[in-house]
Amino acid sequence: MSASSIYRRLPLINSEVSLLIATFAFLISTVGFCGGLAVHFYDVDITQMAYVSFWVFDVCMYSMLLIPWLKLPSLTGYTRYQRLRFMVEIWVWFYVLIALTYEIPWVFGYDEIAYAEDELWAYPWWSYIHGGDIRYLHVDLHVLFAEVWACTNAAIAAVALWIWYTSKRTSTTAVYMLMFCAGMHIAPTVQYYSLEAFHSFPNVDTGNVHNFWGKFIFSNSPWLLMPFVVFTWGTMALPRLYGAIKD
Repeated sequence: MSASSIYRRLPLINSEVSLLIATFAFLISTVGFCGGLAVHFYDVDITQMAYVSFWVFDVCMYSMLLIPWLKLPSLTGYTRYQRLRFMVEIWVWFYVLIALTYEIPWVFGYDEIAYAEDELWAYPWWSYIHGGDIRYLHVDLHVLFAEVWACTNAAIAAVALWIWYTSKRTSTTAVYMLMFCAGMHIAPTVQYYSLEAFHSFPNVDTGNVHNFWGKFIFSNSPWLLMPFVVFTWGTMALPRLYGAIKD
């Protein structure tokens, strides 16, 4: 059976690229569900399960962002600009879906989540509280501001994606919107890192490799690094869309 015939048997899969992306996305989306079952029905420690979730998230996230740069058959002939554009598209879809499935429900339901520690439906948030950051239980204005900001940013990016694809990747408006969103990512991320460092990491266990590196560094760093990738892509995309550069 050829590779192309295998892809045709899988929904939404048409190449090794989409298969890899779907695999990593599946792992991210199911680690929380499986972790919840393990904690609630098999007495697995919720903190240890949270650490597993952090590393799965980190590996899958960075792997998806690196896929456009791999020497894969379906990417043969892609230029540097096309690979960069693909990377940015993956990134934007990634943070929009995270906001839709995780951050927006938390913003509207953090009061209920605080009293649902033993409920299976609240496991994804309580896993982060136990293994990552107690601030999401005792919510202060800094946390609420950052999450509302992230949700607003994701909403703008979702509209930008719609404009981008309906214009068949020719809309300068979508590029400007995504660059604007990239800038908006930097502020709350810098705020988070700087406040923790300034106050000697009150909410981060610097002696715990899973909490410090897995959660604090790797899980949050794309929101600080990827905006500059978006800026780079934008400065390459706009001259092409305005016709100043011909590929």
